[in-house]
Amino acid sequence: MEKILDLQKVVSRCSPKCSPGQFKKTAEGQHICCYECINCTENHFSNDTDSDQCFSCDTNIAWATAGSTQCIRKTLDFFSWEDGFGVVLVALATLGILQTFIMVVLFVRHRHTPVVKAAGGPICHLTLLSLAGSFVSTLLFVGQPTNLQCQVRQVLYGLSFTCCVSCILVKSLKILLAFHFTSGVRAALRRLYRPYWIIGVCVGLQAVLCTLWLVLCSPGARSTPYPTTILAECFEGSYVAFGAMLGYTALLALVCFGCAFKGRKLPENYNEAKFITFGMLIYFISWVTFIPIYVTTVGKYLPAVEMVVILISSYGILSCHFFPKCYIILFKKETNTKDAFFKTLYEYSSKSWSRNKTDSSVSKNSPIHCSVISAPSVDFSKKEVLTTALGCFTPEKSLNVVIPVKSLKAFCRRRNASV
Repeated sequence: MEKILDLQKVVSRCSPKCSPGQFKKTAEGQHICCYECINCTENHFSNDTDSDQCFSCDTNIAWATAGSTQCIRKTLDFFSWEDGFGVVLVALATLGILQTFIMVVLFVRHRHTPVVKAAGGPICHLTLLSLAGSFVSTLLFVGQPTNLQCQVRQVLYGLSFTCCVSCILVKSLKILLAFHFTSGVRAALRRLYRPYWIIGVCVGLQAVLCTLWLVLCSPGARSTPYPTTILAECFEGSYVAFGAMLGYTALLALVCFGCAFKGRKLPENYNEAKFITFGMLIYFISWVTFIPIYVTTVGKYLPAVEMVVILISSYGILSCHFFPKCYIILFKKETNTKDAFFKTLYEYSSKSWSRNKTDSSVSKNSPIHCSVISAPSVDFSKKEVLTTALGCFTPEKSLNVVIPVKSLKAFCRRRNASV
């Protein structure tokens, strides 16, 4: 009886059973019933006992570790709204949108004050609205991308920021026209100076570039598989078109910078030349930094890189152009009056005229001609005009003087000229 029991314990197999996640590999030179149990390799699985082979996973959507009994579906990865960094950037973008609309309301309420008029009046409102569009475009860089989202975010940023820079360009050209040309050249340029036409042409050219981009090689969404994740991202379609859009905006900004840099020494109060210069410098620094970072960055945080640069350049313009004006409107009301404005310009014009009188190249007997340039319509009866740029020149040397309207007629009468 004991011998029978011992025989029941005899194992007739020379190899144990292979567990799920393994496959049988017959030992070389041995009987078929003798084999080794080998773990399935990565991205392969087996879910049966004594499986003869492992089955591969679809690596586009799934993955598996070595010795797996099933495939694991890859997780979708993108720059999401729940990401901590994304929350911070969205908060900054939302704050920027709120600030621009608050400033629009503030500027509309104080539209008749010298600060708002010196800022360009309705043009500064258009600048703020275009900045709001730039902030809104950053929100489209967050979340799971779609084809429409990938297209709209770049086009919206390109058009809105181009409109913003075009408005600044108009103000830069006005400064240059008022103070840095001889009267003959100034008169010719005045006929060509049409602010809204200039803005429309600049934005229109960017619209043409964006339209060609969308028609010929449009941006879109794509999925890029990684070992354990699937990255949902936007591809730009044509990096040449992407670069052309950014390059065109940079060209306008460069012109703004050049014009504003020439006018940086104008009167301190209400002088936008310095603010334009600083704003454009921030823009250039941020985008020059962006290029190498964008080229070397991969993964879900690539949209965050462009988002950060857009926020920096937008906040740079908002801070340099509008925060000082808001400060004057709210906390320095005594300087936001016609009398204070006249005083500042009169002091500057007096200093300019004193310096020019000492110039040896100007003869006392030389005829001096005066002409009103780059000013709103002058109504001497109502005296509503805040300031007029008066260009006075002799055949030998040009003189640029800025004086209040109430002194304009007397000044020109003393110089044997008529207004």
